[in-house]
Amino acid sequence: MSLNILPFLLEKATNGGKPEKKSMFNPSLFYQLLNDPFWVWCKYHAPKDEAVDETSAYDKLTQQAGRDFEEEWVRKHHPNAIKVEPEWGFAALRRTLELMASGVKAIYQPSLWLLEEKIYGRGDLLIRNNSHGSSLGPFHYRIKEIKQSKELKDYHAYQAAAYNLMLGAIQGYCPNKIEIVLAESAQSIKHEDIIGDVKERLAFWRSICDGHVRPEPGKPDNTGSPWRE
Repeated sequence: MSLNILPFLLEKATNGGKPEKKSMFNPSLFYQLLNDPFWVWCKYHAPKDEAVDETSAYDKLTQQAGRDFEEEWVRKHHPNAIKVEPEWGFAALRRTLELMASGVKAIYQPSLWLLEEKIYGRGDLLIRNNSHGSSLGPFHYRIKEIKQSKELKDYHAYQAAAYNLMLGAIQGYCPNKIEIVLAESAQSIKHEDIIGDVKERLAFWRSICDGHVRPEPGKPDNTGSPWRE
């Protein structure tokens, strides 16, 4: 596929605009949205000088262990995957779309935007699939999320479905099968079975972001860093 399609892909991803972080949703927010919506309200509306970062050494080790697991899995199963660099920003989006247009077999840490819906983020892996065509040509890409968890959590599935939503809008074909790799297994979910719930959660997020809803705090100490206090 010629890179002549790149302007078309960029338009699909950006809708001719730029991301405004203060009013954008990253799929990583699904964890807080499901477990602590008050944290989400604080992110957009609480005074920034009230934030107290309490990230512990254990938290940092856990996060690093998750990144190490992901990198090791990709190195083992998709050693020729091309990593998107830089990690964030318009350059990351453009590089991701260039790789998609070129039809490479696997793209590691792709940057996906759907600014029309105010969603953007960085996924784990895109895998080329030749079973169905798309705007890219006689192939399309599929989402593969990688989690160190031993069991599938709701927020894992919601994250993957949100990335699939963005991917489908960009490439003009939305795969119904989404694969999530776990620590000891892999599970597939159907996009059609979960996307309704995802869109409901996104509507809830928008109501929080716009100030129409203010969730109540949970029990003492339930809200995570940096908004626990």
